[in-house]
Amino acid sequence: MILKLINRETLGSTTRQGSPIVRLSSKSGTVSFQKFAAQKMNLAESDFVEFGYDETDGTYYVFKSDEKTGFNIRNKNGQGYVFQSTTAVRKIFDLLNIE
Repeated sequence: MILKLINRETLGSTTRQGSPIVRLSSKSGTVSFQKFAAQKMNLAESDFVEFGYDETDGTYYVFKSDEKTGFNIRNKNGQGYVFQSTTAVRKIFDLLNIE
C-alpha cells in the first residue's frame, strides 16, 4: 500500500480556506468533513468512506470505500459532507481513549 497523507505539512501554508477539518460528535454520532477537507480528500456526494487505525503507531486514517463496507456521505448544504453513525464515532473515540 502507498499512503498519501493529507495534513498541515503536506498542504503547505494555511490557505484562505483555512485548515482541513473533520469533526466528530459523540452526542449526535455525526462525522462532518469540512468543504476544504473534502476537496483535499477528493470526496464527492454519495461517496463511501471507512476508517482505519494502525495499532502499532496509533495513526488514524480515512479511506474512500464502496457501498459494501463504507459509510455513505451526503452533502451538507454546500459546506462539505456528513454521515451519521453513533456506533462508529463511539468506536473511534474508544480507540483514541477519549470519553
